[in-house]
Amino acid sequence: MSIKKLFSALFSTLGVMWPTLLASMILSMALLVPPQTHELYRILVQGDSWLRAVVTLLIVATASGVIILMGQALVLTIKPRAITAGGWEGFVAKSLPVICGAAVPFIAGFGMFAAAKDIPTISLPDSATARSASLAAIARLTKDAAGTATGLHVAGWVLIGTAIVLLLVNRSLTGRQHKLAGFLSDHGRGLWIAGVAAEFTLSMLFAAFNGLAASLGTIAVVSVFVALLVVVLTGLHINFYRSGWSLLALACLAALTFSFFDWNGNHVIHERPLKNPQAIFDAAGPQLAFESWYRSRKDLAHFDGKTRKYPVFIVAARGGGIYAAAQDAIFLSRMQDQCPTFAQHVFAISGVSGGSFGAALFSSLARENVANGAWQPCQFGKSETGALEQHAQSFLRTDFLAPIVAAALFPDFLQRFFPIAIPGSDRGEALSHGMERAWQETEASTENPFELTFLSHWNPNSAAPALMFNTTEVDNGRRVVIAPFAISPLRDPALSQLSWFYQTDEMDKSLLSGLRGPPVKADVKLSEATGMSARFPWILPAATIKRDGKSIRLVDGGYFDNSGIETALDLIEILINLRQVHQGNPTDTEGHPEPFDFDIHLLTISGSVGDEPAGWQGLDDFLSPVRALLSSREARGTLSATKAQTARFFYPSGSATFDIRPAATLDEQDMSLALGFQLSNNSIALIGAQAGEANQSGRILGSASIQEAEGKDTRITANQRRVMLYAHGNSYTACMVKYWLQGQDVPGGDYPCDAPPR
Repeated sequence: MSIKKLFSALFSTLGVMWPTLLASMILSMALLVPPQTHELYRILVQGDSWLRAVVTLLIVATASGVIILMGQALVLTIKPRAITAGGWEGFVAKSLPVICGAAVPFIAGFGMFAAAKDIPTISLPDSATARSASLAAIARLTKDAAGTATGLHVAGWVLIGTAIVLLLVNRSLTGRQHKLAGFLSDHGRGLWIAGVAAEFTLSMLFAAFNGLAASLGTIAVVSVFVALLVVVLTGLHINFYRSGWSLLALACLAALTFSFFDWNGNHVIHERPLKNPQAIFDAAGPQLAFESWYRSRKDLAHFDGKTRKYPVFIVAARGGGIYAAAQDAIFLSRMQDQCPTFAQHVFAISGVSGGSFGAALFSSLARENVANGAWQPCQFGKSETGALEQHAQSFLRTDFLAPIVAAALFPDFLQRFFPIAIPGSDRGEALSHGMERAWQETEASTENPFELTFLSHWNPNSAAPALMFNTTEVDNGRRVVIAPFAISPLRDPALSQLSWFYQTDEMDKSLLSGLRGPPVKADVKLSEATGMSARFPWILPAATIKRDGKSIRLVDGGYFDNSGIETALDLIEILINLRQVHQGNPTDTEGHPEPFDFDIHLLTISGSVGDEPAGWQGLDDFLSPVRALLSSREARGTLSATKAQTARFFYPSGSATFDIRPAATLDEQDMSLALGFQLSNNSIALIGAQAGEANQSGRILGSASIQEAEGKDTRITANQRRVMLYAHGNSYTACMVKYWLQGQDVPGGDYPCDAPPR
């Protein structure tokens, strides 16, 4: 009978306290479940983040206290007799608000412990690290991670201690608490009005100052939002109980109506009119752009008479959030630091999602710091981090996540309840502004390329690569490529599943008449173009472009192909045909010899994951479609990679021997990295360590050497072997690029970069 009374009291009190329970569940799940949360915890305990850690813990504790007070106010309003009742009813009425509030720091503490256990590190045998600088760096990071784990354990115990204190102090309603909860109960209308006013105020602040949310951090932003949410819902619930009508129900109905008719659509990107319209659309597609770029190379003469022809690189940068961006930017920047002419040999980068992010960063750094100049040899034996890579890592340490979350929970959330679009409320803008802010904070002395128009970014006479950002059109599923040239202007988009971002009805009509298309008259900023390619599902909304009286909605390019290889192959096919045309007519229009001979290399920057099923497969009916969608992104990328490996047009000019397709691969199976927009120092360093070294001073283990290491240390596990193989593969890729930039074939041997080129 007592158990029946317990459940009766429990369910009746939960019905009263549903706003408190909802707030507790939202905040608890946000602090425990998402993998990105573990990365945020690691960031909190970094050596330079102690002040933010203290502030964050205080905000979480405050949010917990607010949840307790709101629960107590609801009980006093709707079930006041339960407070003085004995038995289970009195116990539940007094204890349940405290338990809901104390659950938040308690669960966050366990999240800290889980984050400490999940630190992405790899333990490697001494037989391997003694012979490889990169593997030794990974081993050092494993040891350094022990300090991070200690910090996480300390923070976890602090949070659990906070929960215990809340339980002890609030085990019953004391006099002061009773008065405060009673005051809140008596002022339900003022309560929700104050909460809404605070939401409005913070919305305006977060919209106006992108760095404000970054200074607080994502965990603090979510905690503040949940605290305000429970205040508003509690006030409305109290007001509803007394008046008999629900403003909350009316607000939700209004939000649903506005969204159904798209009256509050605030995700439109407005193109800016160009002062000098650019005539870049031509039936020849990228051919004229490539010819101009190739003829402007200042190091062409070096490759006359060399074993290898002039190397032209097309890079495919896959998606994967900020860790993919870090992989792209670090690998490419490291190549540039070790080979001063590398960037001027990269004609274009096909980026998707995080790959577009990293491509934009590398191209911008090259634009500001690298000149298209005479040939210079690659540096063999250099192992320290170069200047360009240092700039890239500083940029990547920026918190891009907190502004997005703040925009989603504050201005973009409020926008749902208004029938007209409010400027500055789009959470998609937060990512664009974050890129601009990151450049301003790390490269303040230079012009901010992310604030400039996309088409002004690339100059065929410069060393910076052209950017090709892949997006997916919502209404037809086709690839839409944002690039300074059209890939296949005469090909039917419905057949090729490819269209060009700047293409208009006016351009299509001009091409049908055999004329060059009209100039592009409006453009978006580089940051906006990058953000359109990185519209990850649910985190960021579809971007809308108004053109030709239609609305074009664009989402993450990974929906179609998460590797970026498809667009790269389309471009390479055109360039191969162009090379054949010039080889058949090796003179210019005036009859002078025109050497137009080059080797094309597709450099893929990708990740490798296992086929093992996920550890948790609950909520199957609800989550299986989502899991299938995300898995198909990776599967389509793997299919594109296989297509690239078997493409027969990858061969050195004048030879029937197929070229080896170089690739830089990140081991995601053994170093689980969070898919988000913020990375800890440990994760950035791990990505950099596995990117490879390609220098003389540190010899990477090749396949034969790994077998030798296994013979010396039988404890080498499968994941250790994978890490060593990936590190070796990435270093060998960099080594191949170095030899091609020398104009030489890659010599045989376990690791040819151990010896300087001839």
